[in-house]
Amino acid sequence: MADKFLVAGCSFCGKGDGPLIPTEAAHNDATGYAWGLTSTDTDAINIVTGGVPKFGTLGAGDSVYIRSKTRVGADITVTLAAALTVGPGAATEASPIMWILDNGTVWTGVDGILTYTSSVVSRFVTVSSHHILISKTLGAWRFIQTIASPGDGTLLQINEGAEVVRALIDHSARTGATAACDLKLRGIARDCQFKFGPTGTSSITVSTDRAEATLINPDIELISIVNASTSVLFSAVGGDRHLTVIGGRTYGAGSDAGVGLFRAATVNTGQQIKLIGHKYPNTMRIDTPLSTISNTTRIQAYGIDAKNGSLLTETWGWASSRSDNNPPVLNALLPGSSEKWAWRVYPVQAGRTRPMQLALNTVYSGTPSTQTLTVEVLVANTFSGVNKNTLWVDLSYTDDTTGNPVLLSTKADSGALDTSTAPWFPATLDVVSWGLTTFDKRKFTLTTPTAIKQHTPVLIMLSGTVKAASVNDIYFVCPAVQLS
Repeated sequence: MADKFLVAGCSFCGKGDGPLIPTEAAHNDATGYAWGLTSTDTDAINIVTGGVPKFGTLGAGDSVYIRSKTRVGADITVTLAAALTVGPGAATEASPIMWILDNGTVWTGVDGILTYTSSVVSRFVTVSSHHILISKTLGAWRFIQTIASPGDGTLLQINEGAEVVRALIDHSARTGATAACDLKLRGIARDCQFKFGPTGTSSITVSTDRAEATLINPDIELISIVNASTSVLFSAVGGDRHLTVIGGRTYGAGSDAGVGLFRAATVNTGQQIKLIGHKYPNTMRIDTPLSTISNTTRIQAYGIDAKNGSLLTETWGWASSRSDNNPPVLNALLPGSSEKWAWRVYPVQAGRTRPMQLALNTVYSGTPSTQTLTVEVLVANTFSGVNKNTLWVDLSYTDDTTGNPVLLSTKADSGALDTSTAPWFPATLDVVSWGLTTFDKRKFTLTTPTAIKQHTPVLIMLSGTVKAASVNDIYFVCPAVQLS
């Protein structure tokens, strides 16, 4: 493991394990303290994307420091003449190779820009497995596509085990297209900036089956409103593909105009997307999941409104608890807050084979006793077919005497849901509405036949089999289960 140094415009570069300073070496030092490129390469920067050392080696665990300006002090631009791969050298999981674009730590006062530009769809950069690209200054290592209307506009692909840190991926020159305009991801992108024009079928794509991809603190700007109603941001469609997004934000004219958060599956898929603390506006579209039981799309999001708002997308539809769209609320409080919240449930694909299911669990901390459970809901008054057979609550608790689970249910063969007088807010003359939709107050109650064991979970599952006939056919559910 050694430090090495690259200076664009040099044929021989220094190594960190000998007397040569991290600048141009005059020649191949006899004691091996320099390394250089193939005889056909005249610029040291080429080794980043495929050049092979003429002498010296690039080994597992090495760190390569790149001067962010050329030998004569200019910013560096590499125009892609073909698809390129970052990562010569035998990098491994335990000993990755790091490529570090310096901002003055090694070369004092030098804080420049390294840009890779592509003007042809097939010309993009692939980061090999177990290679790590680090831009010490945010956005100084740039990947820019200059095509106005490309087809599949892949610009950067990050392979499994690879990582890109603080880079800029810029597709903003794109003015119109319906195909993908994407980062292909199987590894990790950390603290990166993304700028997308019209996004087409996806902007950030998990590119192979059974891949685990991660975005950490991404800053994603959707610049264009072109094709917003059909474009999407994230896609993990395929065979058991997983994408995790931690922190960061999505914003811009495209997100405000309704670009979709994720791509709805059109084939059998194991798509799994998790957003943890990633903020995006409530104007972004949530597409209808594929209407076949073979679709196993799962989207889970928390902290989407810079608070505690969540999104759950399943085969039956989706539920959202974000609070920045003024939902009606009852008495559930956000953790550590006095702000109230509720679940908004849209069972757009619900049915007997894929029932809507929403867990509403709590812990019983009182002394052992029988309890009456109450779950409060609002049902859109346009939502036909909702009754005790098609919307119900299942309850599981631990019997204090036997320690065994006890199962109860409100499901019945027929009958209207029980009416409620709960004080949902806001309400006008006790009528609850949201937008143009008016709601009926309903409730579910169950009384346990035996005492509940102290400090044990009480598991409640709200289930429904009625499919929404329109966007107005929704439920609001109070997650604060009442035990009395």
